[in-house]
Order: sequence, then structure tokens, then C-alpha cells
Amino acid sequence: MEGNQQLQVTMDFDLPIGYTDPQGNLHRHINMRRVKGCDIEGLAVDQELKQVRGGQSYGSDEGTIGQILSMGPVYKIYAYLFGRVVISLGDLPKAQINRKLFSELYNPDITCFFARYNEFNNEMGSTKAITCPGCGLAIPLPEQPEGGENPFGG
Repeated sequence: MEGNQQLQVTMDFDLPIGYTDPQGNLHRHINMRRVKGCDIEGLAVDQELKQVRGGQSYGSDEGTIGQILSMGPVYKIYAYLFGRVVISLGDLPKAQINRKLFSELYNPDITCFFARYNEFNNEMGSTKAITCPGCGLAIPLPEQPEGGENPFGG
């Protein structure tokens, strides 16, 4: 990002099939925000994921993000994140957008969500800094070593 260009914090896309609610309405259009630190911290203490891990819990200061993400089946992690980062799915109320709804999506829709989530949350490219929209301060980003592994799976 150079000059006055700002970080895109939400993205829109359409699911290939979509979710049909009990009234027969089809919902395909998703508005999703970028994942935040609080979303990743939530993975460490989420009760459903804790059960998958055999009751083991991790505080936000324990382990790396890569370790936190490797604690449970990837599907359950994405289901959790779906409920957190999807702002809207068609005309559904936000309260209905959760991991239960994620489990009702068809495989092509889940695959599409995985791909768009990873593309959007790992797209730093050649960006060297992010400019704060409030104060204009340029915040330098740490450089990832060439061939380095992204802890978010991208």
C-alpha cells in the first residue's frame, strides 16, 4: 500500500451453490471481514474446540498461532472462524451465521470459503507498511523470510 491506499478490511463474494433457508430462500452473497487477533485467541479457549482437543486448553500467551491452529481439525477451525468473520450471508440475520450453518453448506461452498478466506487474510504481497486511517501513521510490517511458512496456512 502506498500513498493514501488503505488496507481493505472486508470483501464480497458469492458462493457457488449457496445456503437455502427453511423458507426456501437462497443465500449466496457473503460479506466477510479480515480475521483479527481476538478471533485467533478465541480458537485457544473455544469450548467445542477444547472438547476436540481432549479438554486441553491454551491461553492466548501459550504457543504460536501455528500451534493453536493445529490443535483441532481444520474443518472445525474454519467453521468457528466462519461464524466470526462472515458479516452477512444473503439476507440472513447475523445471529444465524454460525458454525451450525457452516456445517449445512455444500462442499463446493466450503471449498470456496476456504479459498477466499485464505486469499483475503494472507494477501499482504509486497506491502511494507499499513497506514493508520485515523492518524496517518505508517506502521511497518515485519518481513517474512523468503520461503517462510505463513502461520495462517497461506
